[in-house]
Amino acid sequence: MALPHFSPHRGGGLISIGGPKHTELGRWRYGIAATFSTFFDRHPTATREIDELRDALVTLDEARRQWRSGNLADRRKPVSTRAGRRQRRHAAKEIEGSLAVLQPYFDEGLQRFEGEYLSPYEETTWIHLRGRGLPLSGLTVCEQCGLVFPARRARFCDYCRRHPVRISLYPHCEGGWHLDFHVGGRWFNGDRNLSVEYTSECQGCAVSFPANDPKRRFCLNCGSPAGRLRRRRGSRTRTGRQRFRFAHKEGAEYFSVSFTYGPEGRSVNFETTTGVIETSDAEHARVLEANPALKQLP
Repeated sequence: MALPHFSPHRGGGLISIGGPKHTELGRWRYGIAATFSTFFDRHPTATREIDELRDALVTLDEARRQWRSGNLADRRKPVSTRAGRRQRRHAAKEIEGSLAVLQPYFDEGLQRFEGEYLSPYEETTWIHLRGRGLPLSGLTVCEQCGLVFPARRARFCDYCRRHPVRISLYPHCEGGWHLDFHVGGRWFNGDRNLSVEYTSECQGCAVSFPANDPKRRFCLNCGSPAGRLRRRRGSRTRTGRQRFRFAHKEGAEYFSVSFTYGPEGRSVNFETTTGVIETSDAEHARVLEANPALKQLP
């Protein structure tokens, strides 16, 4: 499944949604237990049912692909030959048979999740089934928060209609400083956080950094009072004499801290044998300060 997507760094394009896999189809039917591979080892009946659903998806896609592969003008003409009519009846029968298998599965899942937020597993199944044109039967999913609620044509739940997410982009591909953005946390923890976090390219040192303010153009190193002074003086250093020190909350002396940074996934690693981690980079210090196992030293 491919959906339109705009990247502030690359511009417009498509983003592909893989699957749905056995675990994703299984979770829609059997809940969280089906996300473990051993579930299908212990339940052969569920395995056969999920295989039947995947076969129905493949059959539906193939029948539609063959139908679309012909010339549009030819498809609109009445078929005069017996073979042509047989071929059309066969394609229609395959589509109807696939929908007869998928529609009850689709409806039962929506009824099971009514009033709840879909997890990423369930959202993938929703996108694949709804994207293939399966009709709604009184329930739908909010496009902003993923809540399953009663509606036939609404795209957003009542709360999201009153509180729409506002995304203000200054795309890098158009001369701005935004490389990426995302709504909510990177990892799903059951709560819905609809705040927007931007990944920006610092206009002073060209290093990428996260920001909640879309108008923020400088990282913590270049945007601080000392950083502005360094930029005004044309200093070669981007961090100056600033120092940030952190220790383990439990008093450990031998430990290390690693994390990836920026959209390019650069790896940062700190190791210590004295119990103190020290850095001059304010953006790295921001990540270390958020680590619950560390405490900042004066």
